[in-house]
Amino acid sequence: MVEVQTMKDVFSHGEKSLELRKNEKFLILRPGGQDNYIVRNKRGLEGEVAKRSLGTMRLPDWFLMVDRRAAETQLASSAPGKFIIRPTTHGKDGEFSLSVRYNNPQEISHFKLVKEPGKLSWTIWGDKFKTLQEFVTKYQKKPIEKKSKDKVCLDKNAYVGLLVADENEYMDTYYYADGDDD
Repeated sequence: MVEVQTMKDVFSHGEKSLELRKNEKFLILRPGGQDNYIVRNKRGLEGEVAKRSLGTMRLPDWFLMVDRRAAETQLASSAPGKFIIRPTTHGKDGEFSLSVRYNNPQEISHFKLVKEPGKLSWTIWGDKFKTLQEFVTKYQKKPIEKKSKDKVCLDKNAYVGLLVADENEYMDTYYYADGDDD
């Protein structure tokens, strides 16, 4: 659910793929294999988009496809407030988990962003969010509290702007069958 805007038409390249129009905003939900992302457009349609079709666009460093244990390992040596948002492994498809480093190096806490049934939004602690960037922005300013009264804000240096998939000389928005890439 990372929001991206494409600066060029992205054409369908297969039965499961989703076409995107120039300047269209969409959400990247998760990887769809090594070469694709699973995306959802603003009309609620989901499908695959080839990574090569999005040019040099990179997902934020905090949006990773790792499990809980890998998140804990990566965050253990990080500064307080560093975090990872990852697809949840225990829950419904489309839900995410937040792993965040607190003040004690061994203290990594995990929280779940729950998908609203039938909606394009997620909730945590009674707040609704349409994108992960929106969630991160709020909790860069407002501390995340735990029952132990320990508080931490998410890393203020984490990038939360709209990602842009722009054109570049390597961008390939057309599908070529094997051997027809002249």
